Amino acid sequence: MLIPSEINYFAVLGAAALDIAIGAVWYSRFLFGKLWKKSTGRTDAEMEETRTHSGLAYVMSTFGAIIISFAIAVVFYHANISSLLDGVKGGVFLWVGFVAAIIIPFAVFERRGFGGIILYVAYKFVSFVAMGAIIAFWSPR
Repeated sequence: MLIPSEINYFAVLGAAALDIAIGAVWYSRFLFGKLWKKSTGRTDAEMEETRTHSGLAYVMSTFGAIIISFAIAVVFYHANISSLLDGVKGGVFLWVGFVAAIIIPFAVFERRGFGGIILYVAYKFVSFVAMGAIIAFWSPR
């Protein structure tokens, strides 16, 4: 069965929530917010406009985090990954295969700013490692 019934949905939701929390801290002014703003080339007024109309972006980010967490849980189930260390390794493996390998060539073809892409890919690295650790650690196996 492709989607097993033994998935820990609390782990999936916890990992998704952690992804959102990591993103909030990552792009805050306390960490990389200023670098991200600079990489977008937007003015303060444009950034404020984005902040006030970003409801759909947050909804889509939350939905995406849940889907990614669920997919990681399914892959980990089929790969029999249930230890913290294996979850970290699995998170790195999935990040390489499904984030870095997709986003970096896309950014090169689109001629996007290198700084912003590196910030995003690094954020997703931290996120995938954390999600992998949580999902494996809370695995029902």
